[in-house]
Amino acid sequence: MLARISKKLLESAEALSSPIGKRKSMTSVLVISFSADIHLHSVLWAGKILGARIEGICSDFFPINHRMSIRIPDEKSKQLAQWTGTKKSRLSWTDFDTVWNRRAPLFRFPAELYVGDQEFAEMECQSGFGGNIELRSSKQFYVNDPAEAMRARNKIRQLEMARQVGLKIPDTLITNSAEELSDFFDAHQGNIIYKRFTNKHSWFSPSKGLQWDRRTVPIKKEQLQESDSLACTPGIFQPNIDKKHEIRAVITGHSIMSFNIYSQEHPNARQDWRVAQDELRIERVDLSAHLKSKCLKLMNNLGLVFGVLDLIVTTDNEVVFLEVNEQGQFLGYENDELPFLQMITEFLLSGDPCFRFGAASSPLSYKKFEQSAEYKLFCSALAKYKSTGTMTSRIME
Repeated sequence: MLARISKKLLESAEALSSPIGKRKSMTSVLVISFSADIHLHSVLWAGKILGARIEGICSDFFPINHRMSIRIPDEKSKQLAQWTGTKKSRLSWTDFDTVWNRRAPLFRFPAELYVGDQEFAEMECQSGFGGNIELRSSKQFYVNDPAEAMRARNKIRQLEMARQVGLKIPDTLITNSAEELSDFFDAHQGNIIYKRFTNKHSWFSPSKGLQWDRRTVPIKKEQLQESDSLACTPGIFQPNIDKKHEIRAVITGHSIMSFNIYSQEHPNARQDWRVAQDELRIERVDLSAHLKSKCLKLMNNLGLVFGVLDLIVTTDNEVVFLEVNEQGQFLGYENDELPFLQMITEFLLSGDPCFRFGAASSPLSYKKFEQSAEYKLFCSALAKYKSTGTMTSRIME
């Protein structure tokens, strides 16, 4: 999907007083995501308010609604040509100073396309659409670098690198061996949990009309006998640590804004707080300088300039690292003490991997976005998206 800033809103934004808006040379930002991503639309709105050029490409409008073209000439003296969009509205990825690689491509194909052909088309779209990223300019600021982001998503690598920088991690077993798991189960007195590798935690069966969900769950002794099922895929197994609460830390450059999540106050969120995330109490917390230093060192070693770290605080007041999501969710937790929309917008416009957030007065807030006409359009489009699988609205044209 291609989301453009309307001229009318840009004209009205010129009257706003903003330190960023007064710059003679404004950084341009491209956000790559999908049409149902609220983070995309929040940042597009922020760009309109500041009079900044922030635009978006949504992969779920490709290839049905949108097209792409890359022309690589046979002579070095000729210029490469590249665009994504429609005949009337085209964007070249290399025209932007900052590219926020917000969400991995999510393509949509005609319903009548044969399943086998769709699998082929999916792989071809990944290579063709993703080829735009490979043509990036050395001067562009990527959040995050695609190659580093892909490596950083590996949870085994995350845990080992976290251990190397001095962060405390849980004792961890990755296996599909029933024998190894049984020994690990006994070593931790039968109190262990299972975690998945990927972000895909649910799947739907149209024929049965059922949805399965797989989040962090405790392992029962009788499950150790299911050796055939365990052998199908390796899993992540860790001791079930007694915790006081959880911490989510949002890192932009060299800035960290974090908050406590009081998951243990909700009976359904004690294993996995995301099950009841909208019902949990949160509170801003500042990490110690020592812990911040370790988190920033981990981010640097992973090659990331942006990420969301999940930590837990044990009943013994130890801070334990769980994982880092290089494009985790955060805007939904904004409040007066957690100005995430202002922070992410200023970070993207800064183009600075060493960005430090100053929290100065700003016209930006997620609450103001929720009061905007753009948010109402988004909600209307989202309702249609959930019912039909297609999403269109004036803010996306």
